[in-house]
Order: sequence, then C-alpha cells, then structure tokens
Amino acid sequence: MLLKRNVPPFFYIRSIKVEMLVVICISVGIGYLHKFQFAEEIAVPFAIPAILGTAISLLLAFRTNQAYERWWEARKIWGAIVNDSRSIARQFINFSSFKLRKPGEPELAQKQLDTSEQTVIKSVQAQATFCQVLARQLRNLDTEKFLTKYFSGNDFEYFKSFKNRANALLLFIGKQAQTLYEQSVITDFQLQTIEQSLVNLTAHLGKCERIKNTPFPQTYSVCLHAYIYIFSALLPLALLDYSILEESLLSSILSIIFLLVEKTAVLKEDPFENRPTDISMNQMANNIERSIMEMLGENVTIAYEDVGRYYVL
Repeated sequence: MLLKRNVPPFFYIRSIKVEMLVVICISVGIGYLHKFQFAEEIAVPFAIPAILGTAISLLLAFRTNQAYERWWEARKIWGAIVNDSRSIARQFINFSSFKLRKPGEPELAQKQLDTSEQTVIKSVQAQATFCQVLARQLRNLDTEKFLTKYFSGNDFEYFKSFKNRANALLLFIGKQAQTLYEQSVITDFQLQTIEQSLVNLTAHLGKCERIKNTPFPQTYSVCLHAYIYIFSALLPLALLDYSILEESLLSSILSIIFLLVEKTAVLKEDPFENRPTDISMNQMANNIERSIMEMLGENVTIAYEDVGRYYVL
C-alpha cells in the first residue's frame, strides 16, 4: 500500500509511458498536418473536443469511484479478518481455561502441556497461519513456508494437499474445536460460538475470492482509451489560433491527465495483486500473527516483512 511519504512523483507516469507516447505522437502528428500539410484547411469547432472531454471526465469519475469501492471493500474485509482472528483466539483460550501467560515467559515448547492445551495452541497457530496463507494465496504467492512454521508431518501434508489452503486451515480449526467439545473441555454453546466465528471467517474468505475473481469490465478501459485518443486528435484541430507547439503541448497534457486518472482507477480496482497500490495484506497478516500468538504468551519473530521504500505489502 502506498504511504503518504516518500512516494516518487513519477510513480504513476512510468505506468502509462506507452499510452503517453501514443497520445503525444497523435497530437504532434495531427498538429503538424493541420499547420503545414493537406489537413491545414480542416477546422473543428472547439465545442466538439469540449463535449468529448466532458464525457471522458464523467466516465473517469464513474470508473474511479467504482475502483475505489472495490479497494475499500477489500480493506474492510481485512479489517474484519483482524477482528475475527483475535476473537477466535480469545475464545479458544478462555473457553478452555488455558492458563494466561505473559509474553516472554519460557516458551510453550519447554513446558509440559496436556492434550487440551496442545489442541488450543494448534488452533491459535492455525488461525495465525490462516491469515498469512490467505494473504499470499490471494496474491498467487508460495504459502508452504508459512505452513512449515507451525506444522509438520501429517498436518503439513494434509494442508499441502489442498489447493485452497486457507479454507483447509478453517476446517482444521473447526475440527480442533470439535475435539475439545468431545473431551468435555468446552460446552456445546461455546462450540457454537467458535463455529460462528469460523462462519464469519469463511464469509470473509469468500468475499476476497469474489473480488479477486471478478474482473472489472474491460469495455470501460477500451472505450476510455479510444475516447482519449480521439480527444488528443480533435483538440489540435480546434486550436486554430495557436502554434503547432502550443497545440501539441496542450492536447498532450490534457490527454495525459485523463490517462493518469484512468491508470489510478486501474491500479485500485484489483486490491489483491502484488503491487504497491494494493492493501497491505502481508503486513496485516504479520500483525495478526504477532497479536494472537502473544495471547498464548509467545513472542513471535517475523522474518518475512515485505516493506518497500515508500510502500508496504
């Protein structure tokens, strides 16, 4: 996610360099023909590019608004994942009467734990892994190193066999809750409460997949690019009282502004890609892992921070 500080001024301009070259060539070519060649007698009323520019502005406003809605919905979903992850960790700890520990006390691995305590620990670790795996799964990145952090043997092979490993982790957490119920560690009401939290996380997973797998209609991009190119060709023909340099420069600058606004919308409409303009899922997953493992009394070291000079992922 782009930060407010240290953002390079040409970050967006670099992303439209091809489109910029096209509109500049169109503007300069039409301007040259208009002034010196066979198109010199062609004149277009200024109202025509003005009306077209207004239409482009309205389409860009709609495109930008819809792209931001997708981005903001994705951010709200991950905010809910943060809350539900902490809630389900707290439910496992409190419902099972797991002894509270301060972060920094002797590691759990050094203590003698009974079966129910081990089940609670595995459940909380699975929830931490769920957030890490979901963030990378949405970005089509490798997830195995996050599975091996807390799981090995049969558990690791079980998760590895799934294509949707985030969903497999939720299934695993549900089975751990069922195990605690069968051991009479938690009541049926507490089991239902944990299940409701898992239902909420499943809904968040589905919402993320819906945004990820539903592309923005490409007709908007095709039409907008066509309109902007037409605008860059018509505007020099309407500026009869200006020199070729002024015609070309003005037409190119206005067209580039339209392209920049449109590119901003394009970068925002897919918030789960691996780009600086996306929401910082990796960073949020790291924070979730830290906070819920602290609830077990564990200080977790995150060695895989994805932090750039002017953005975080």
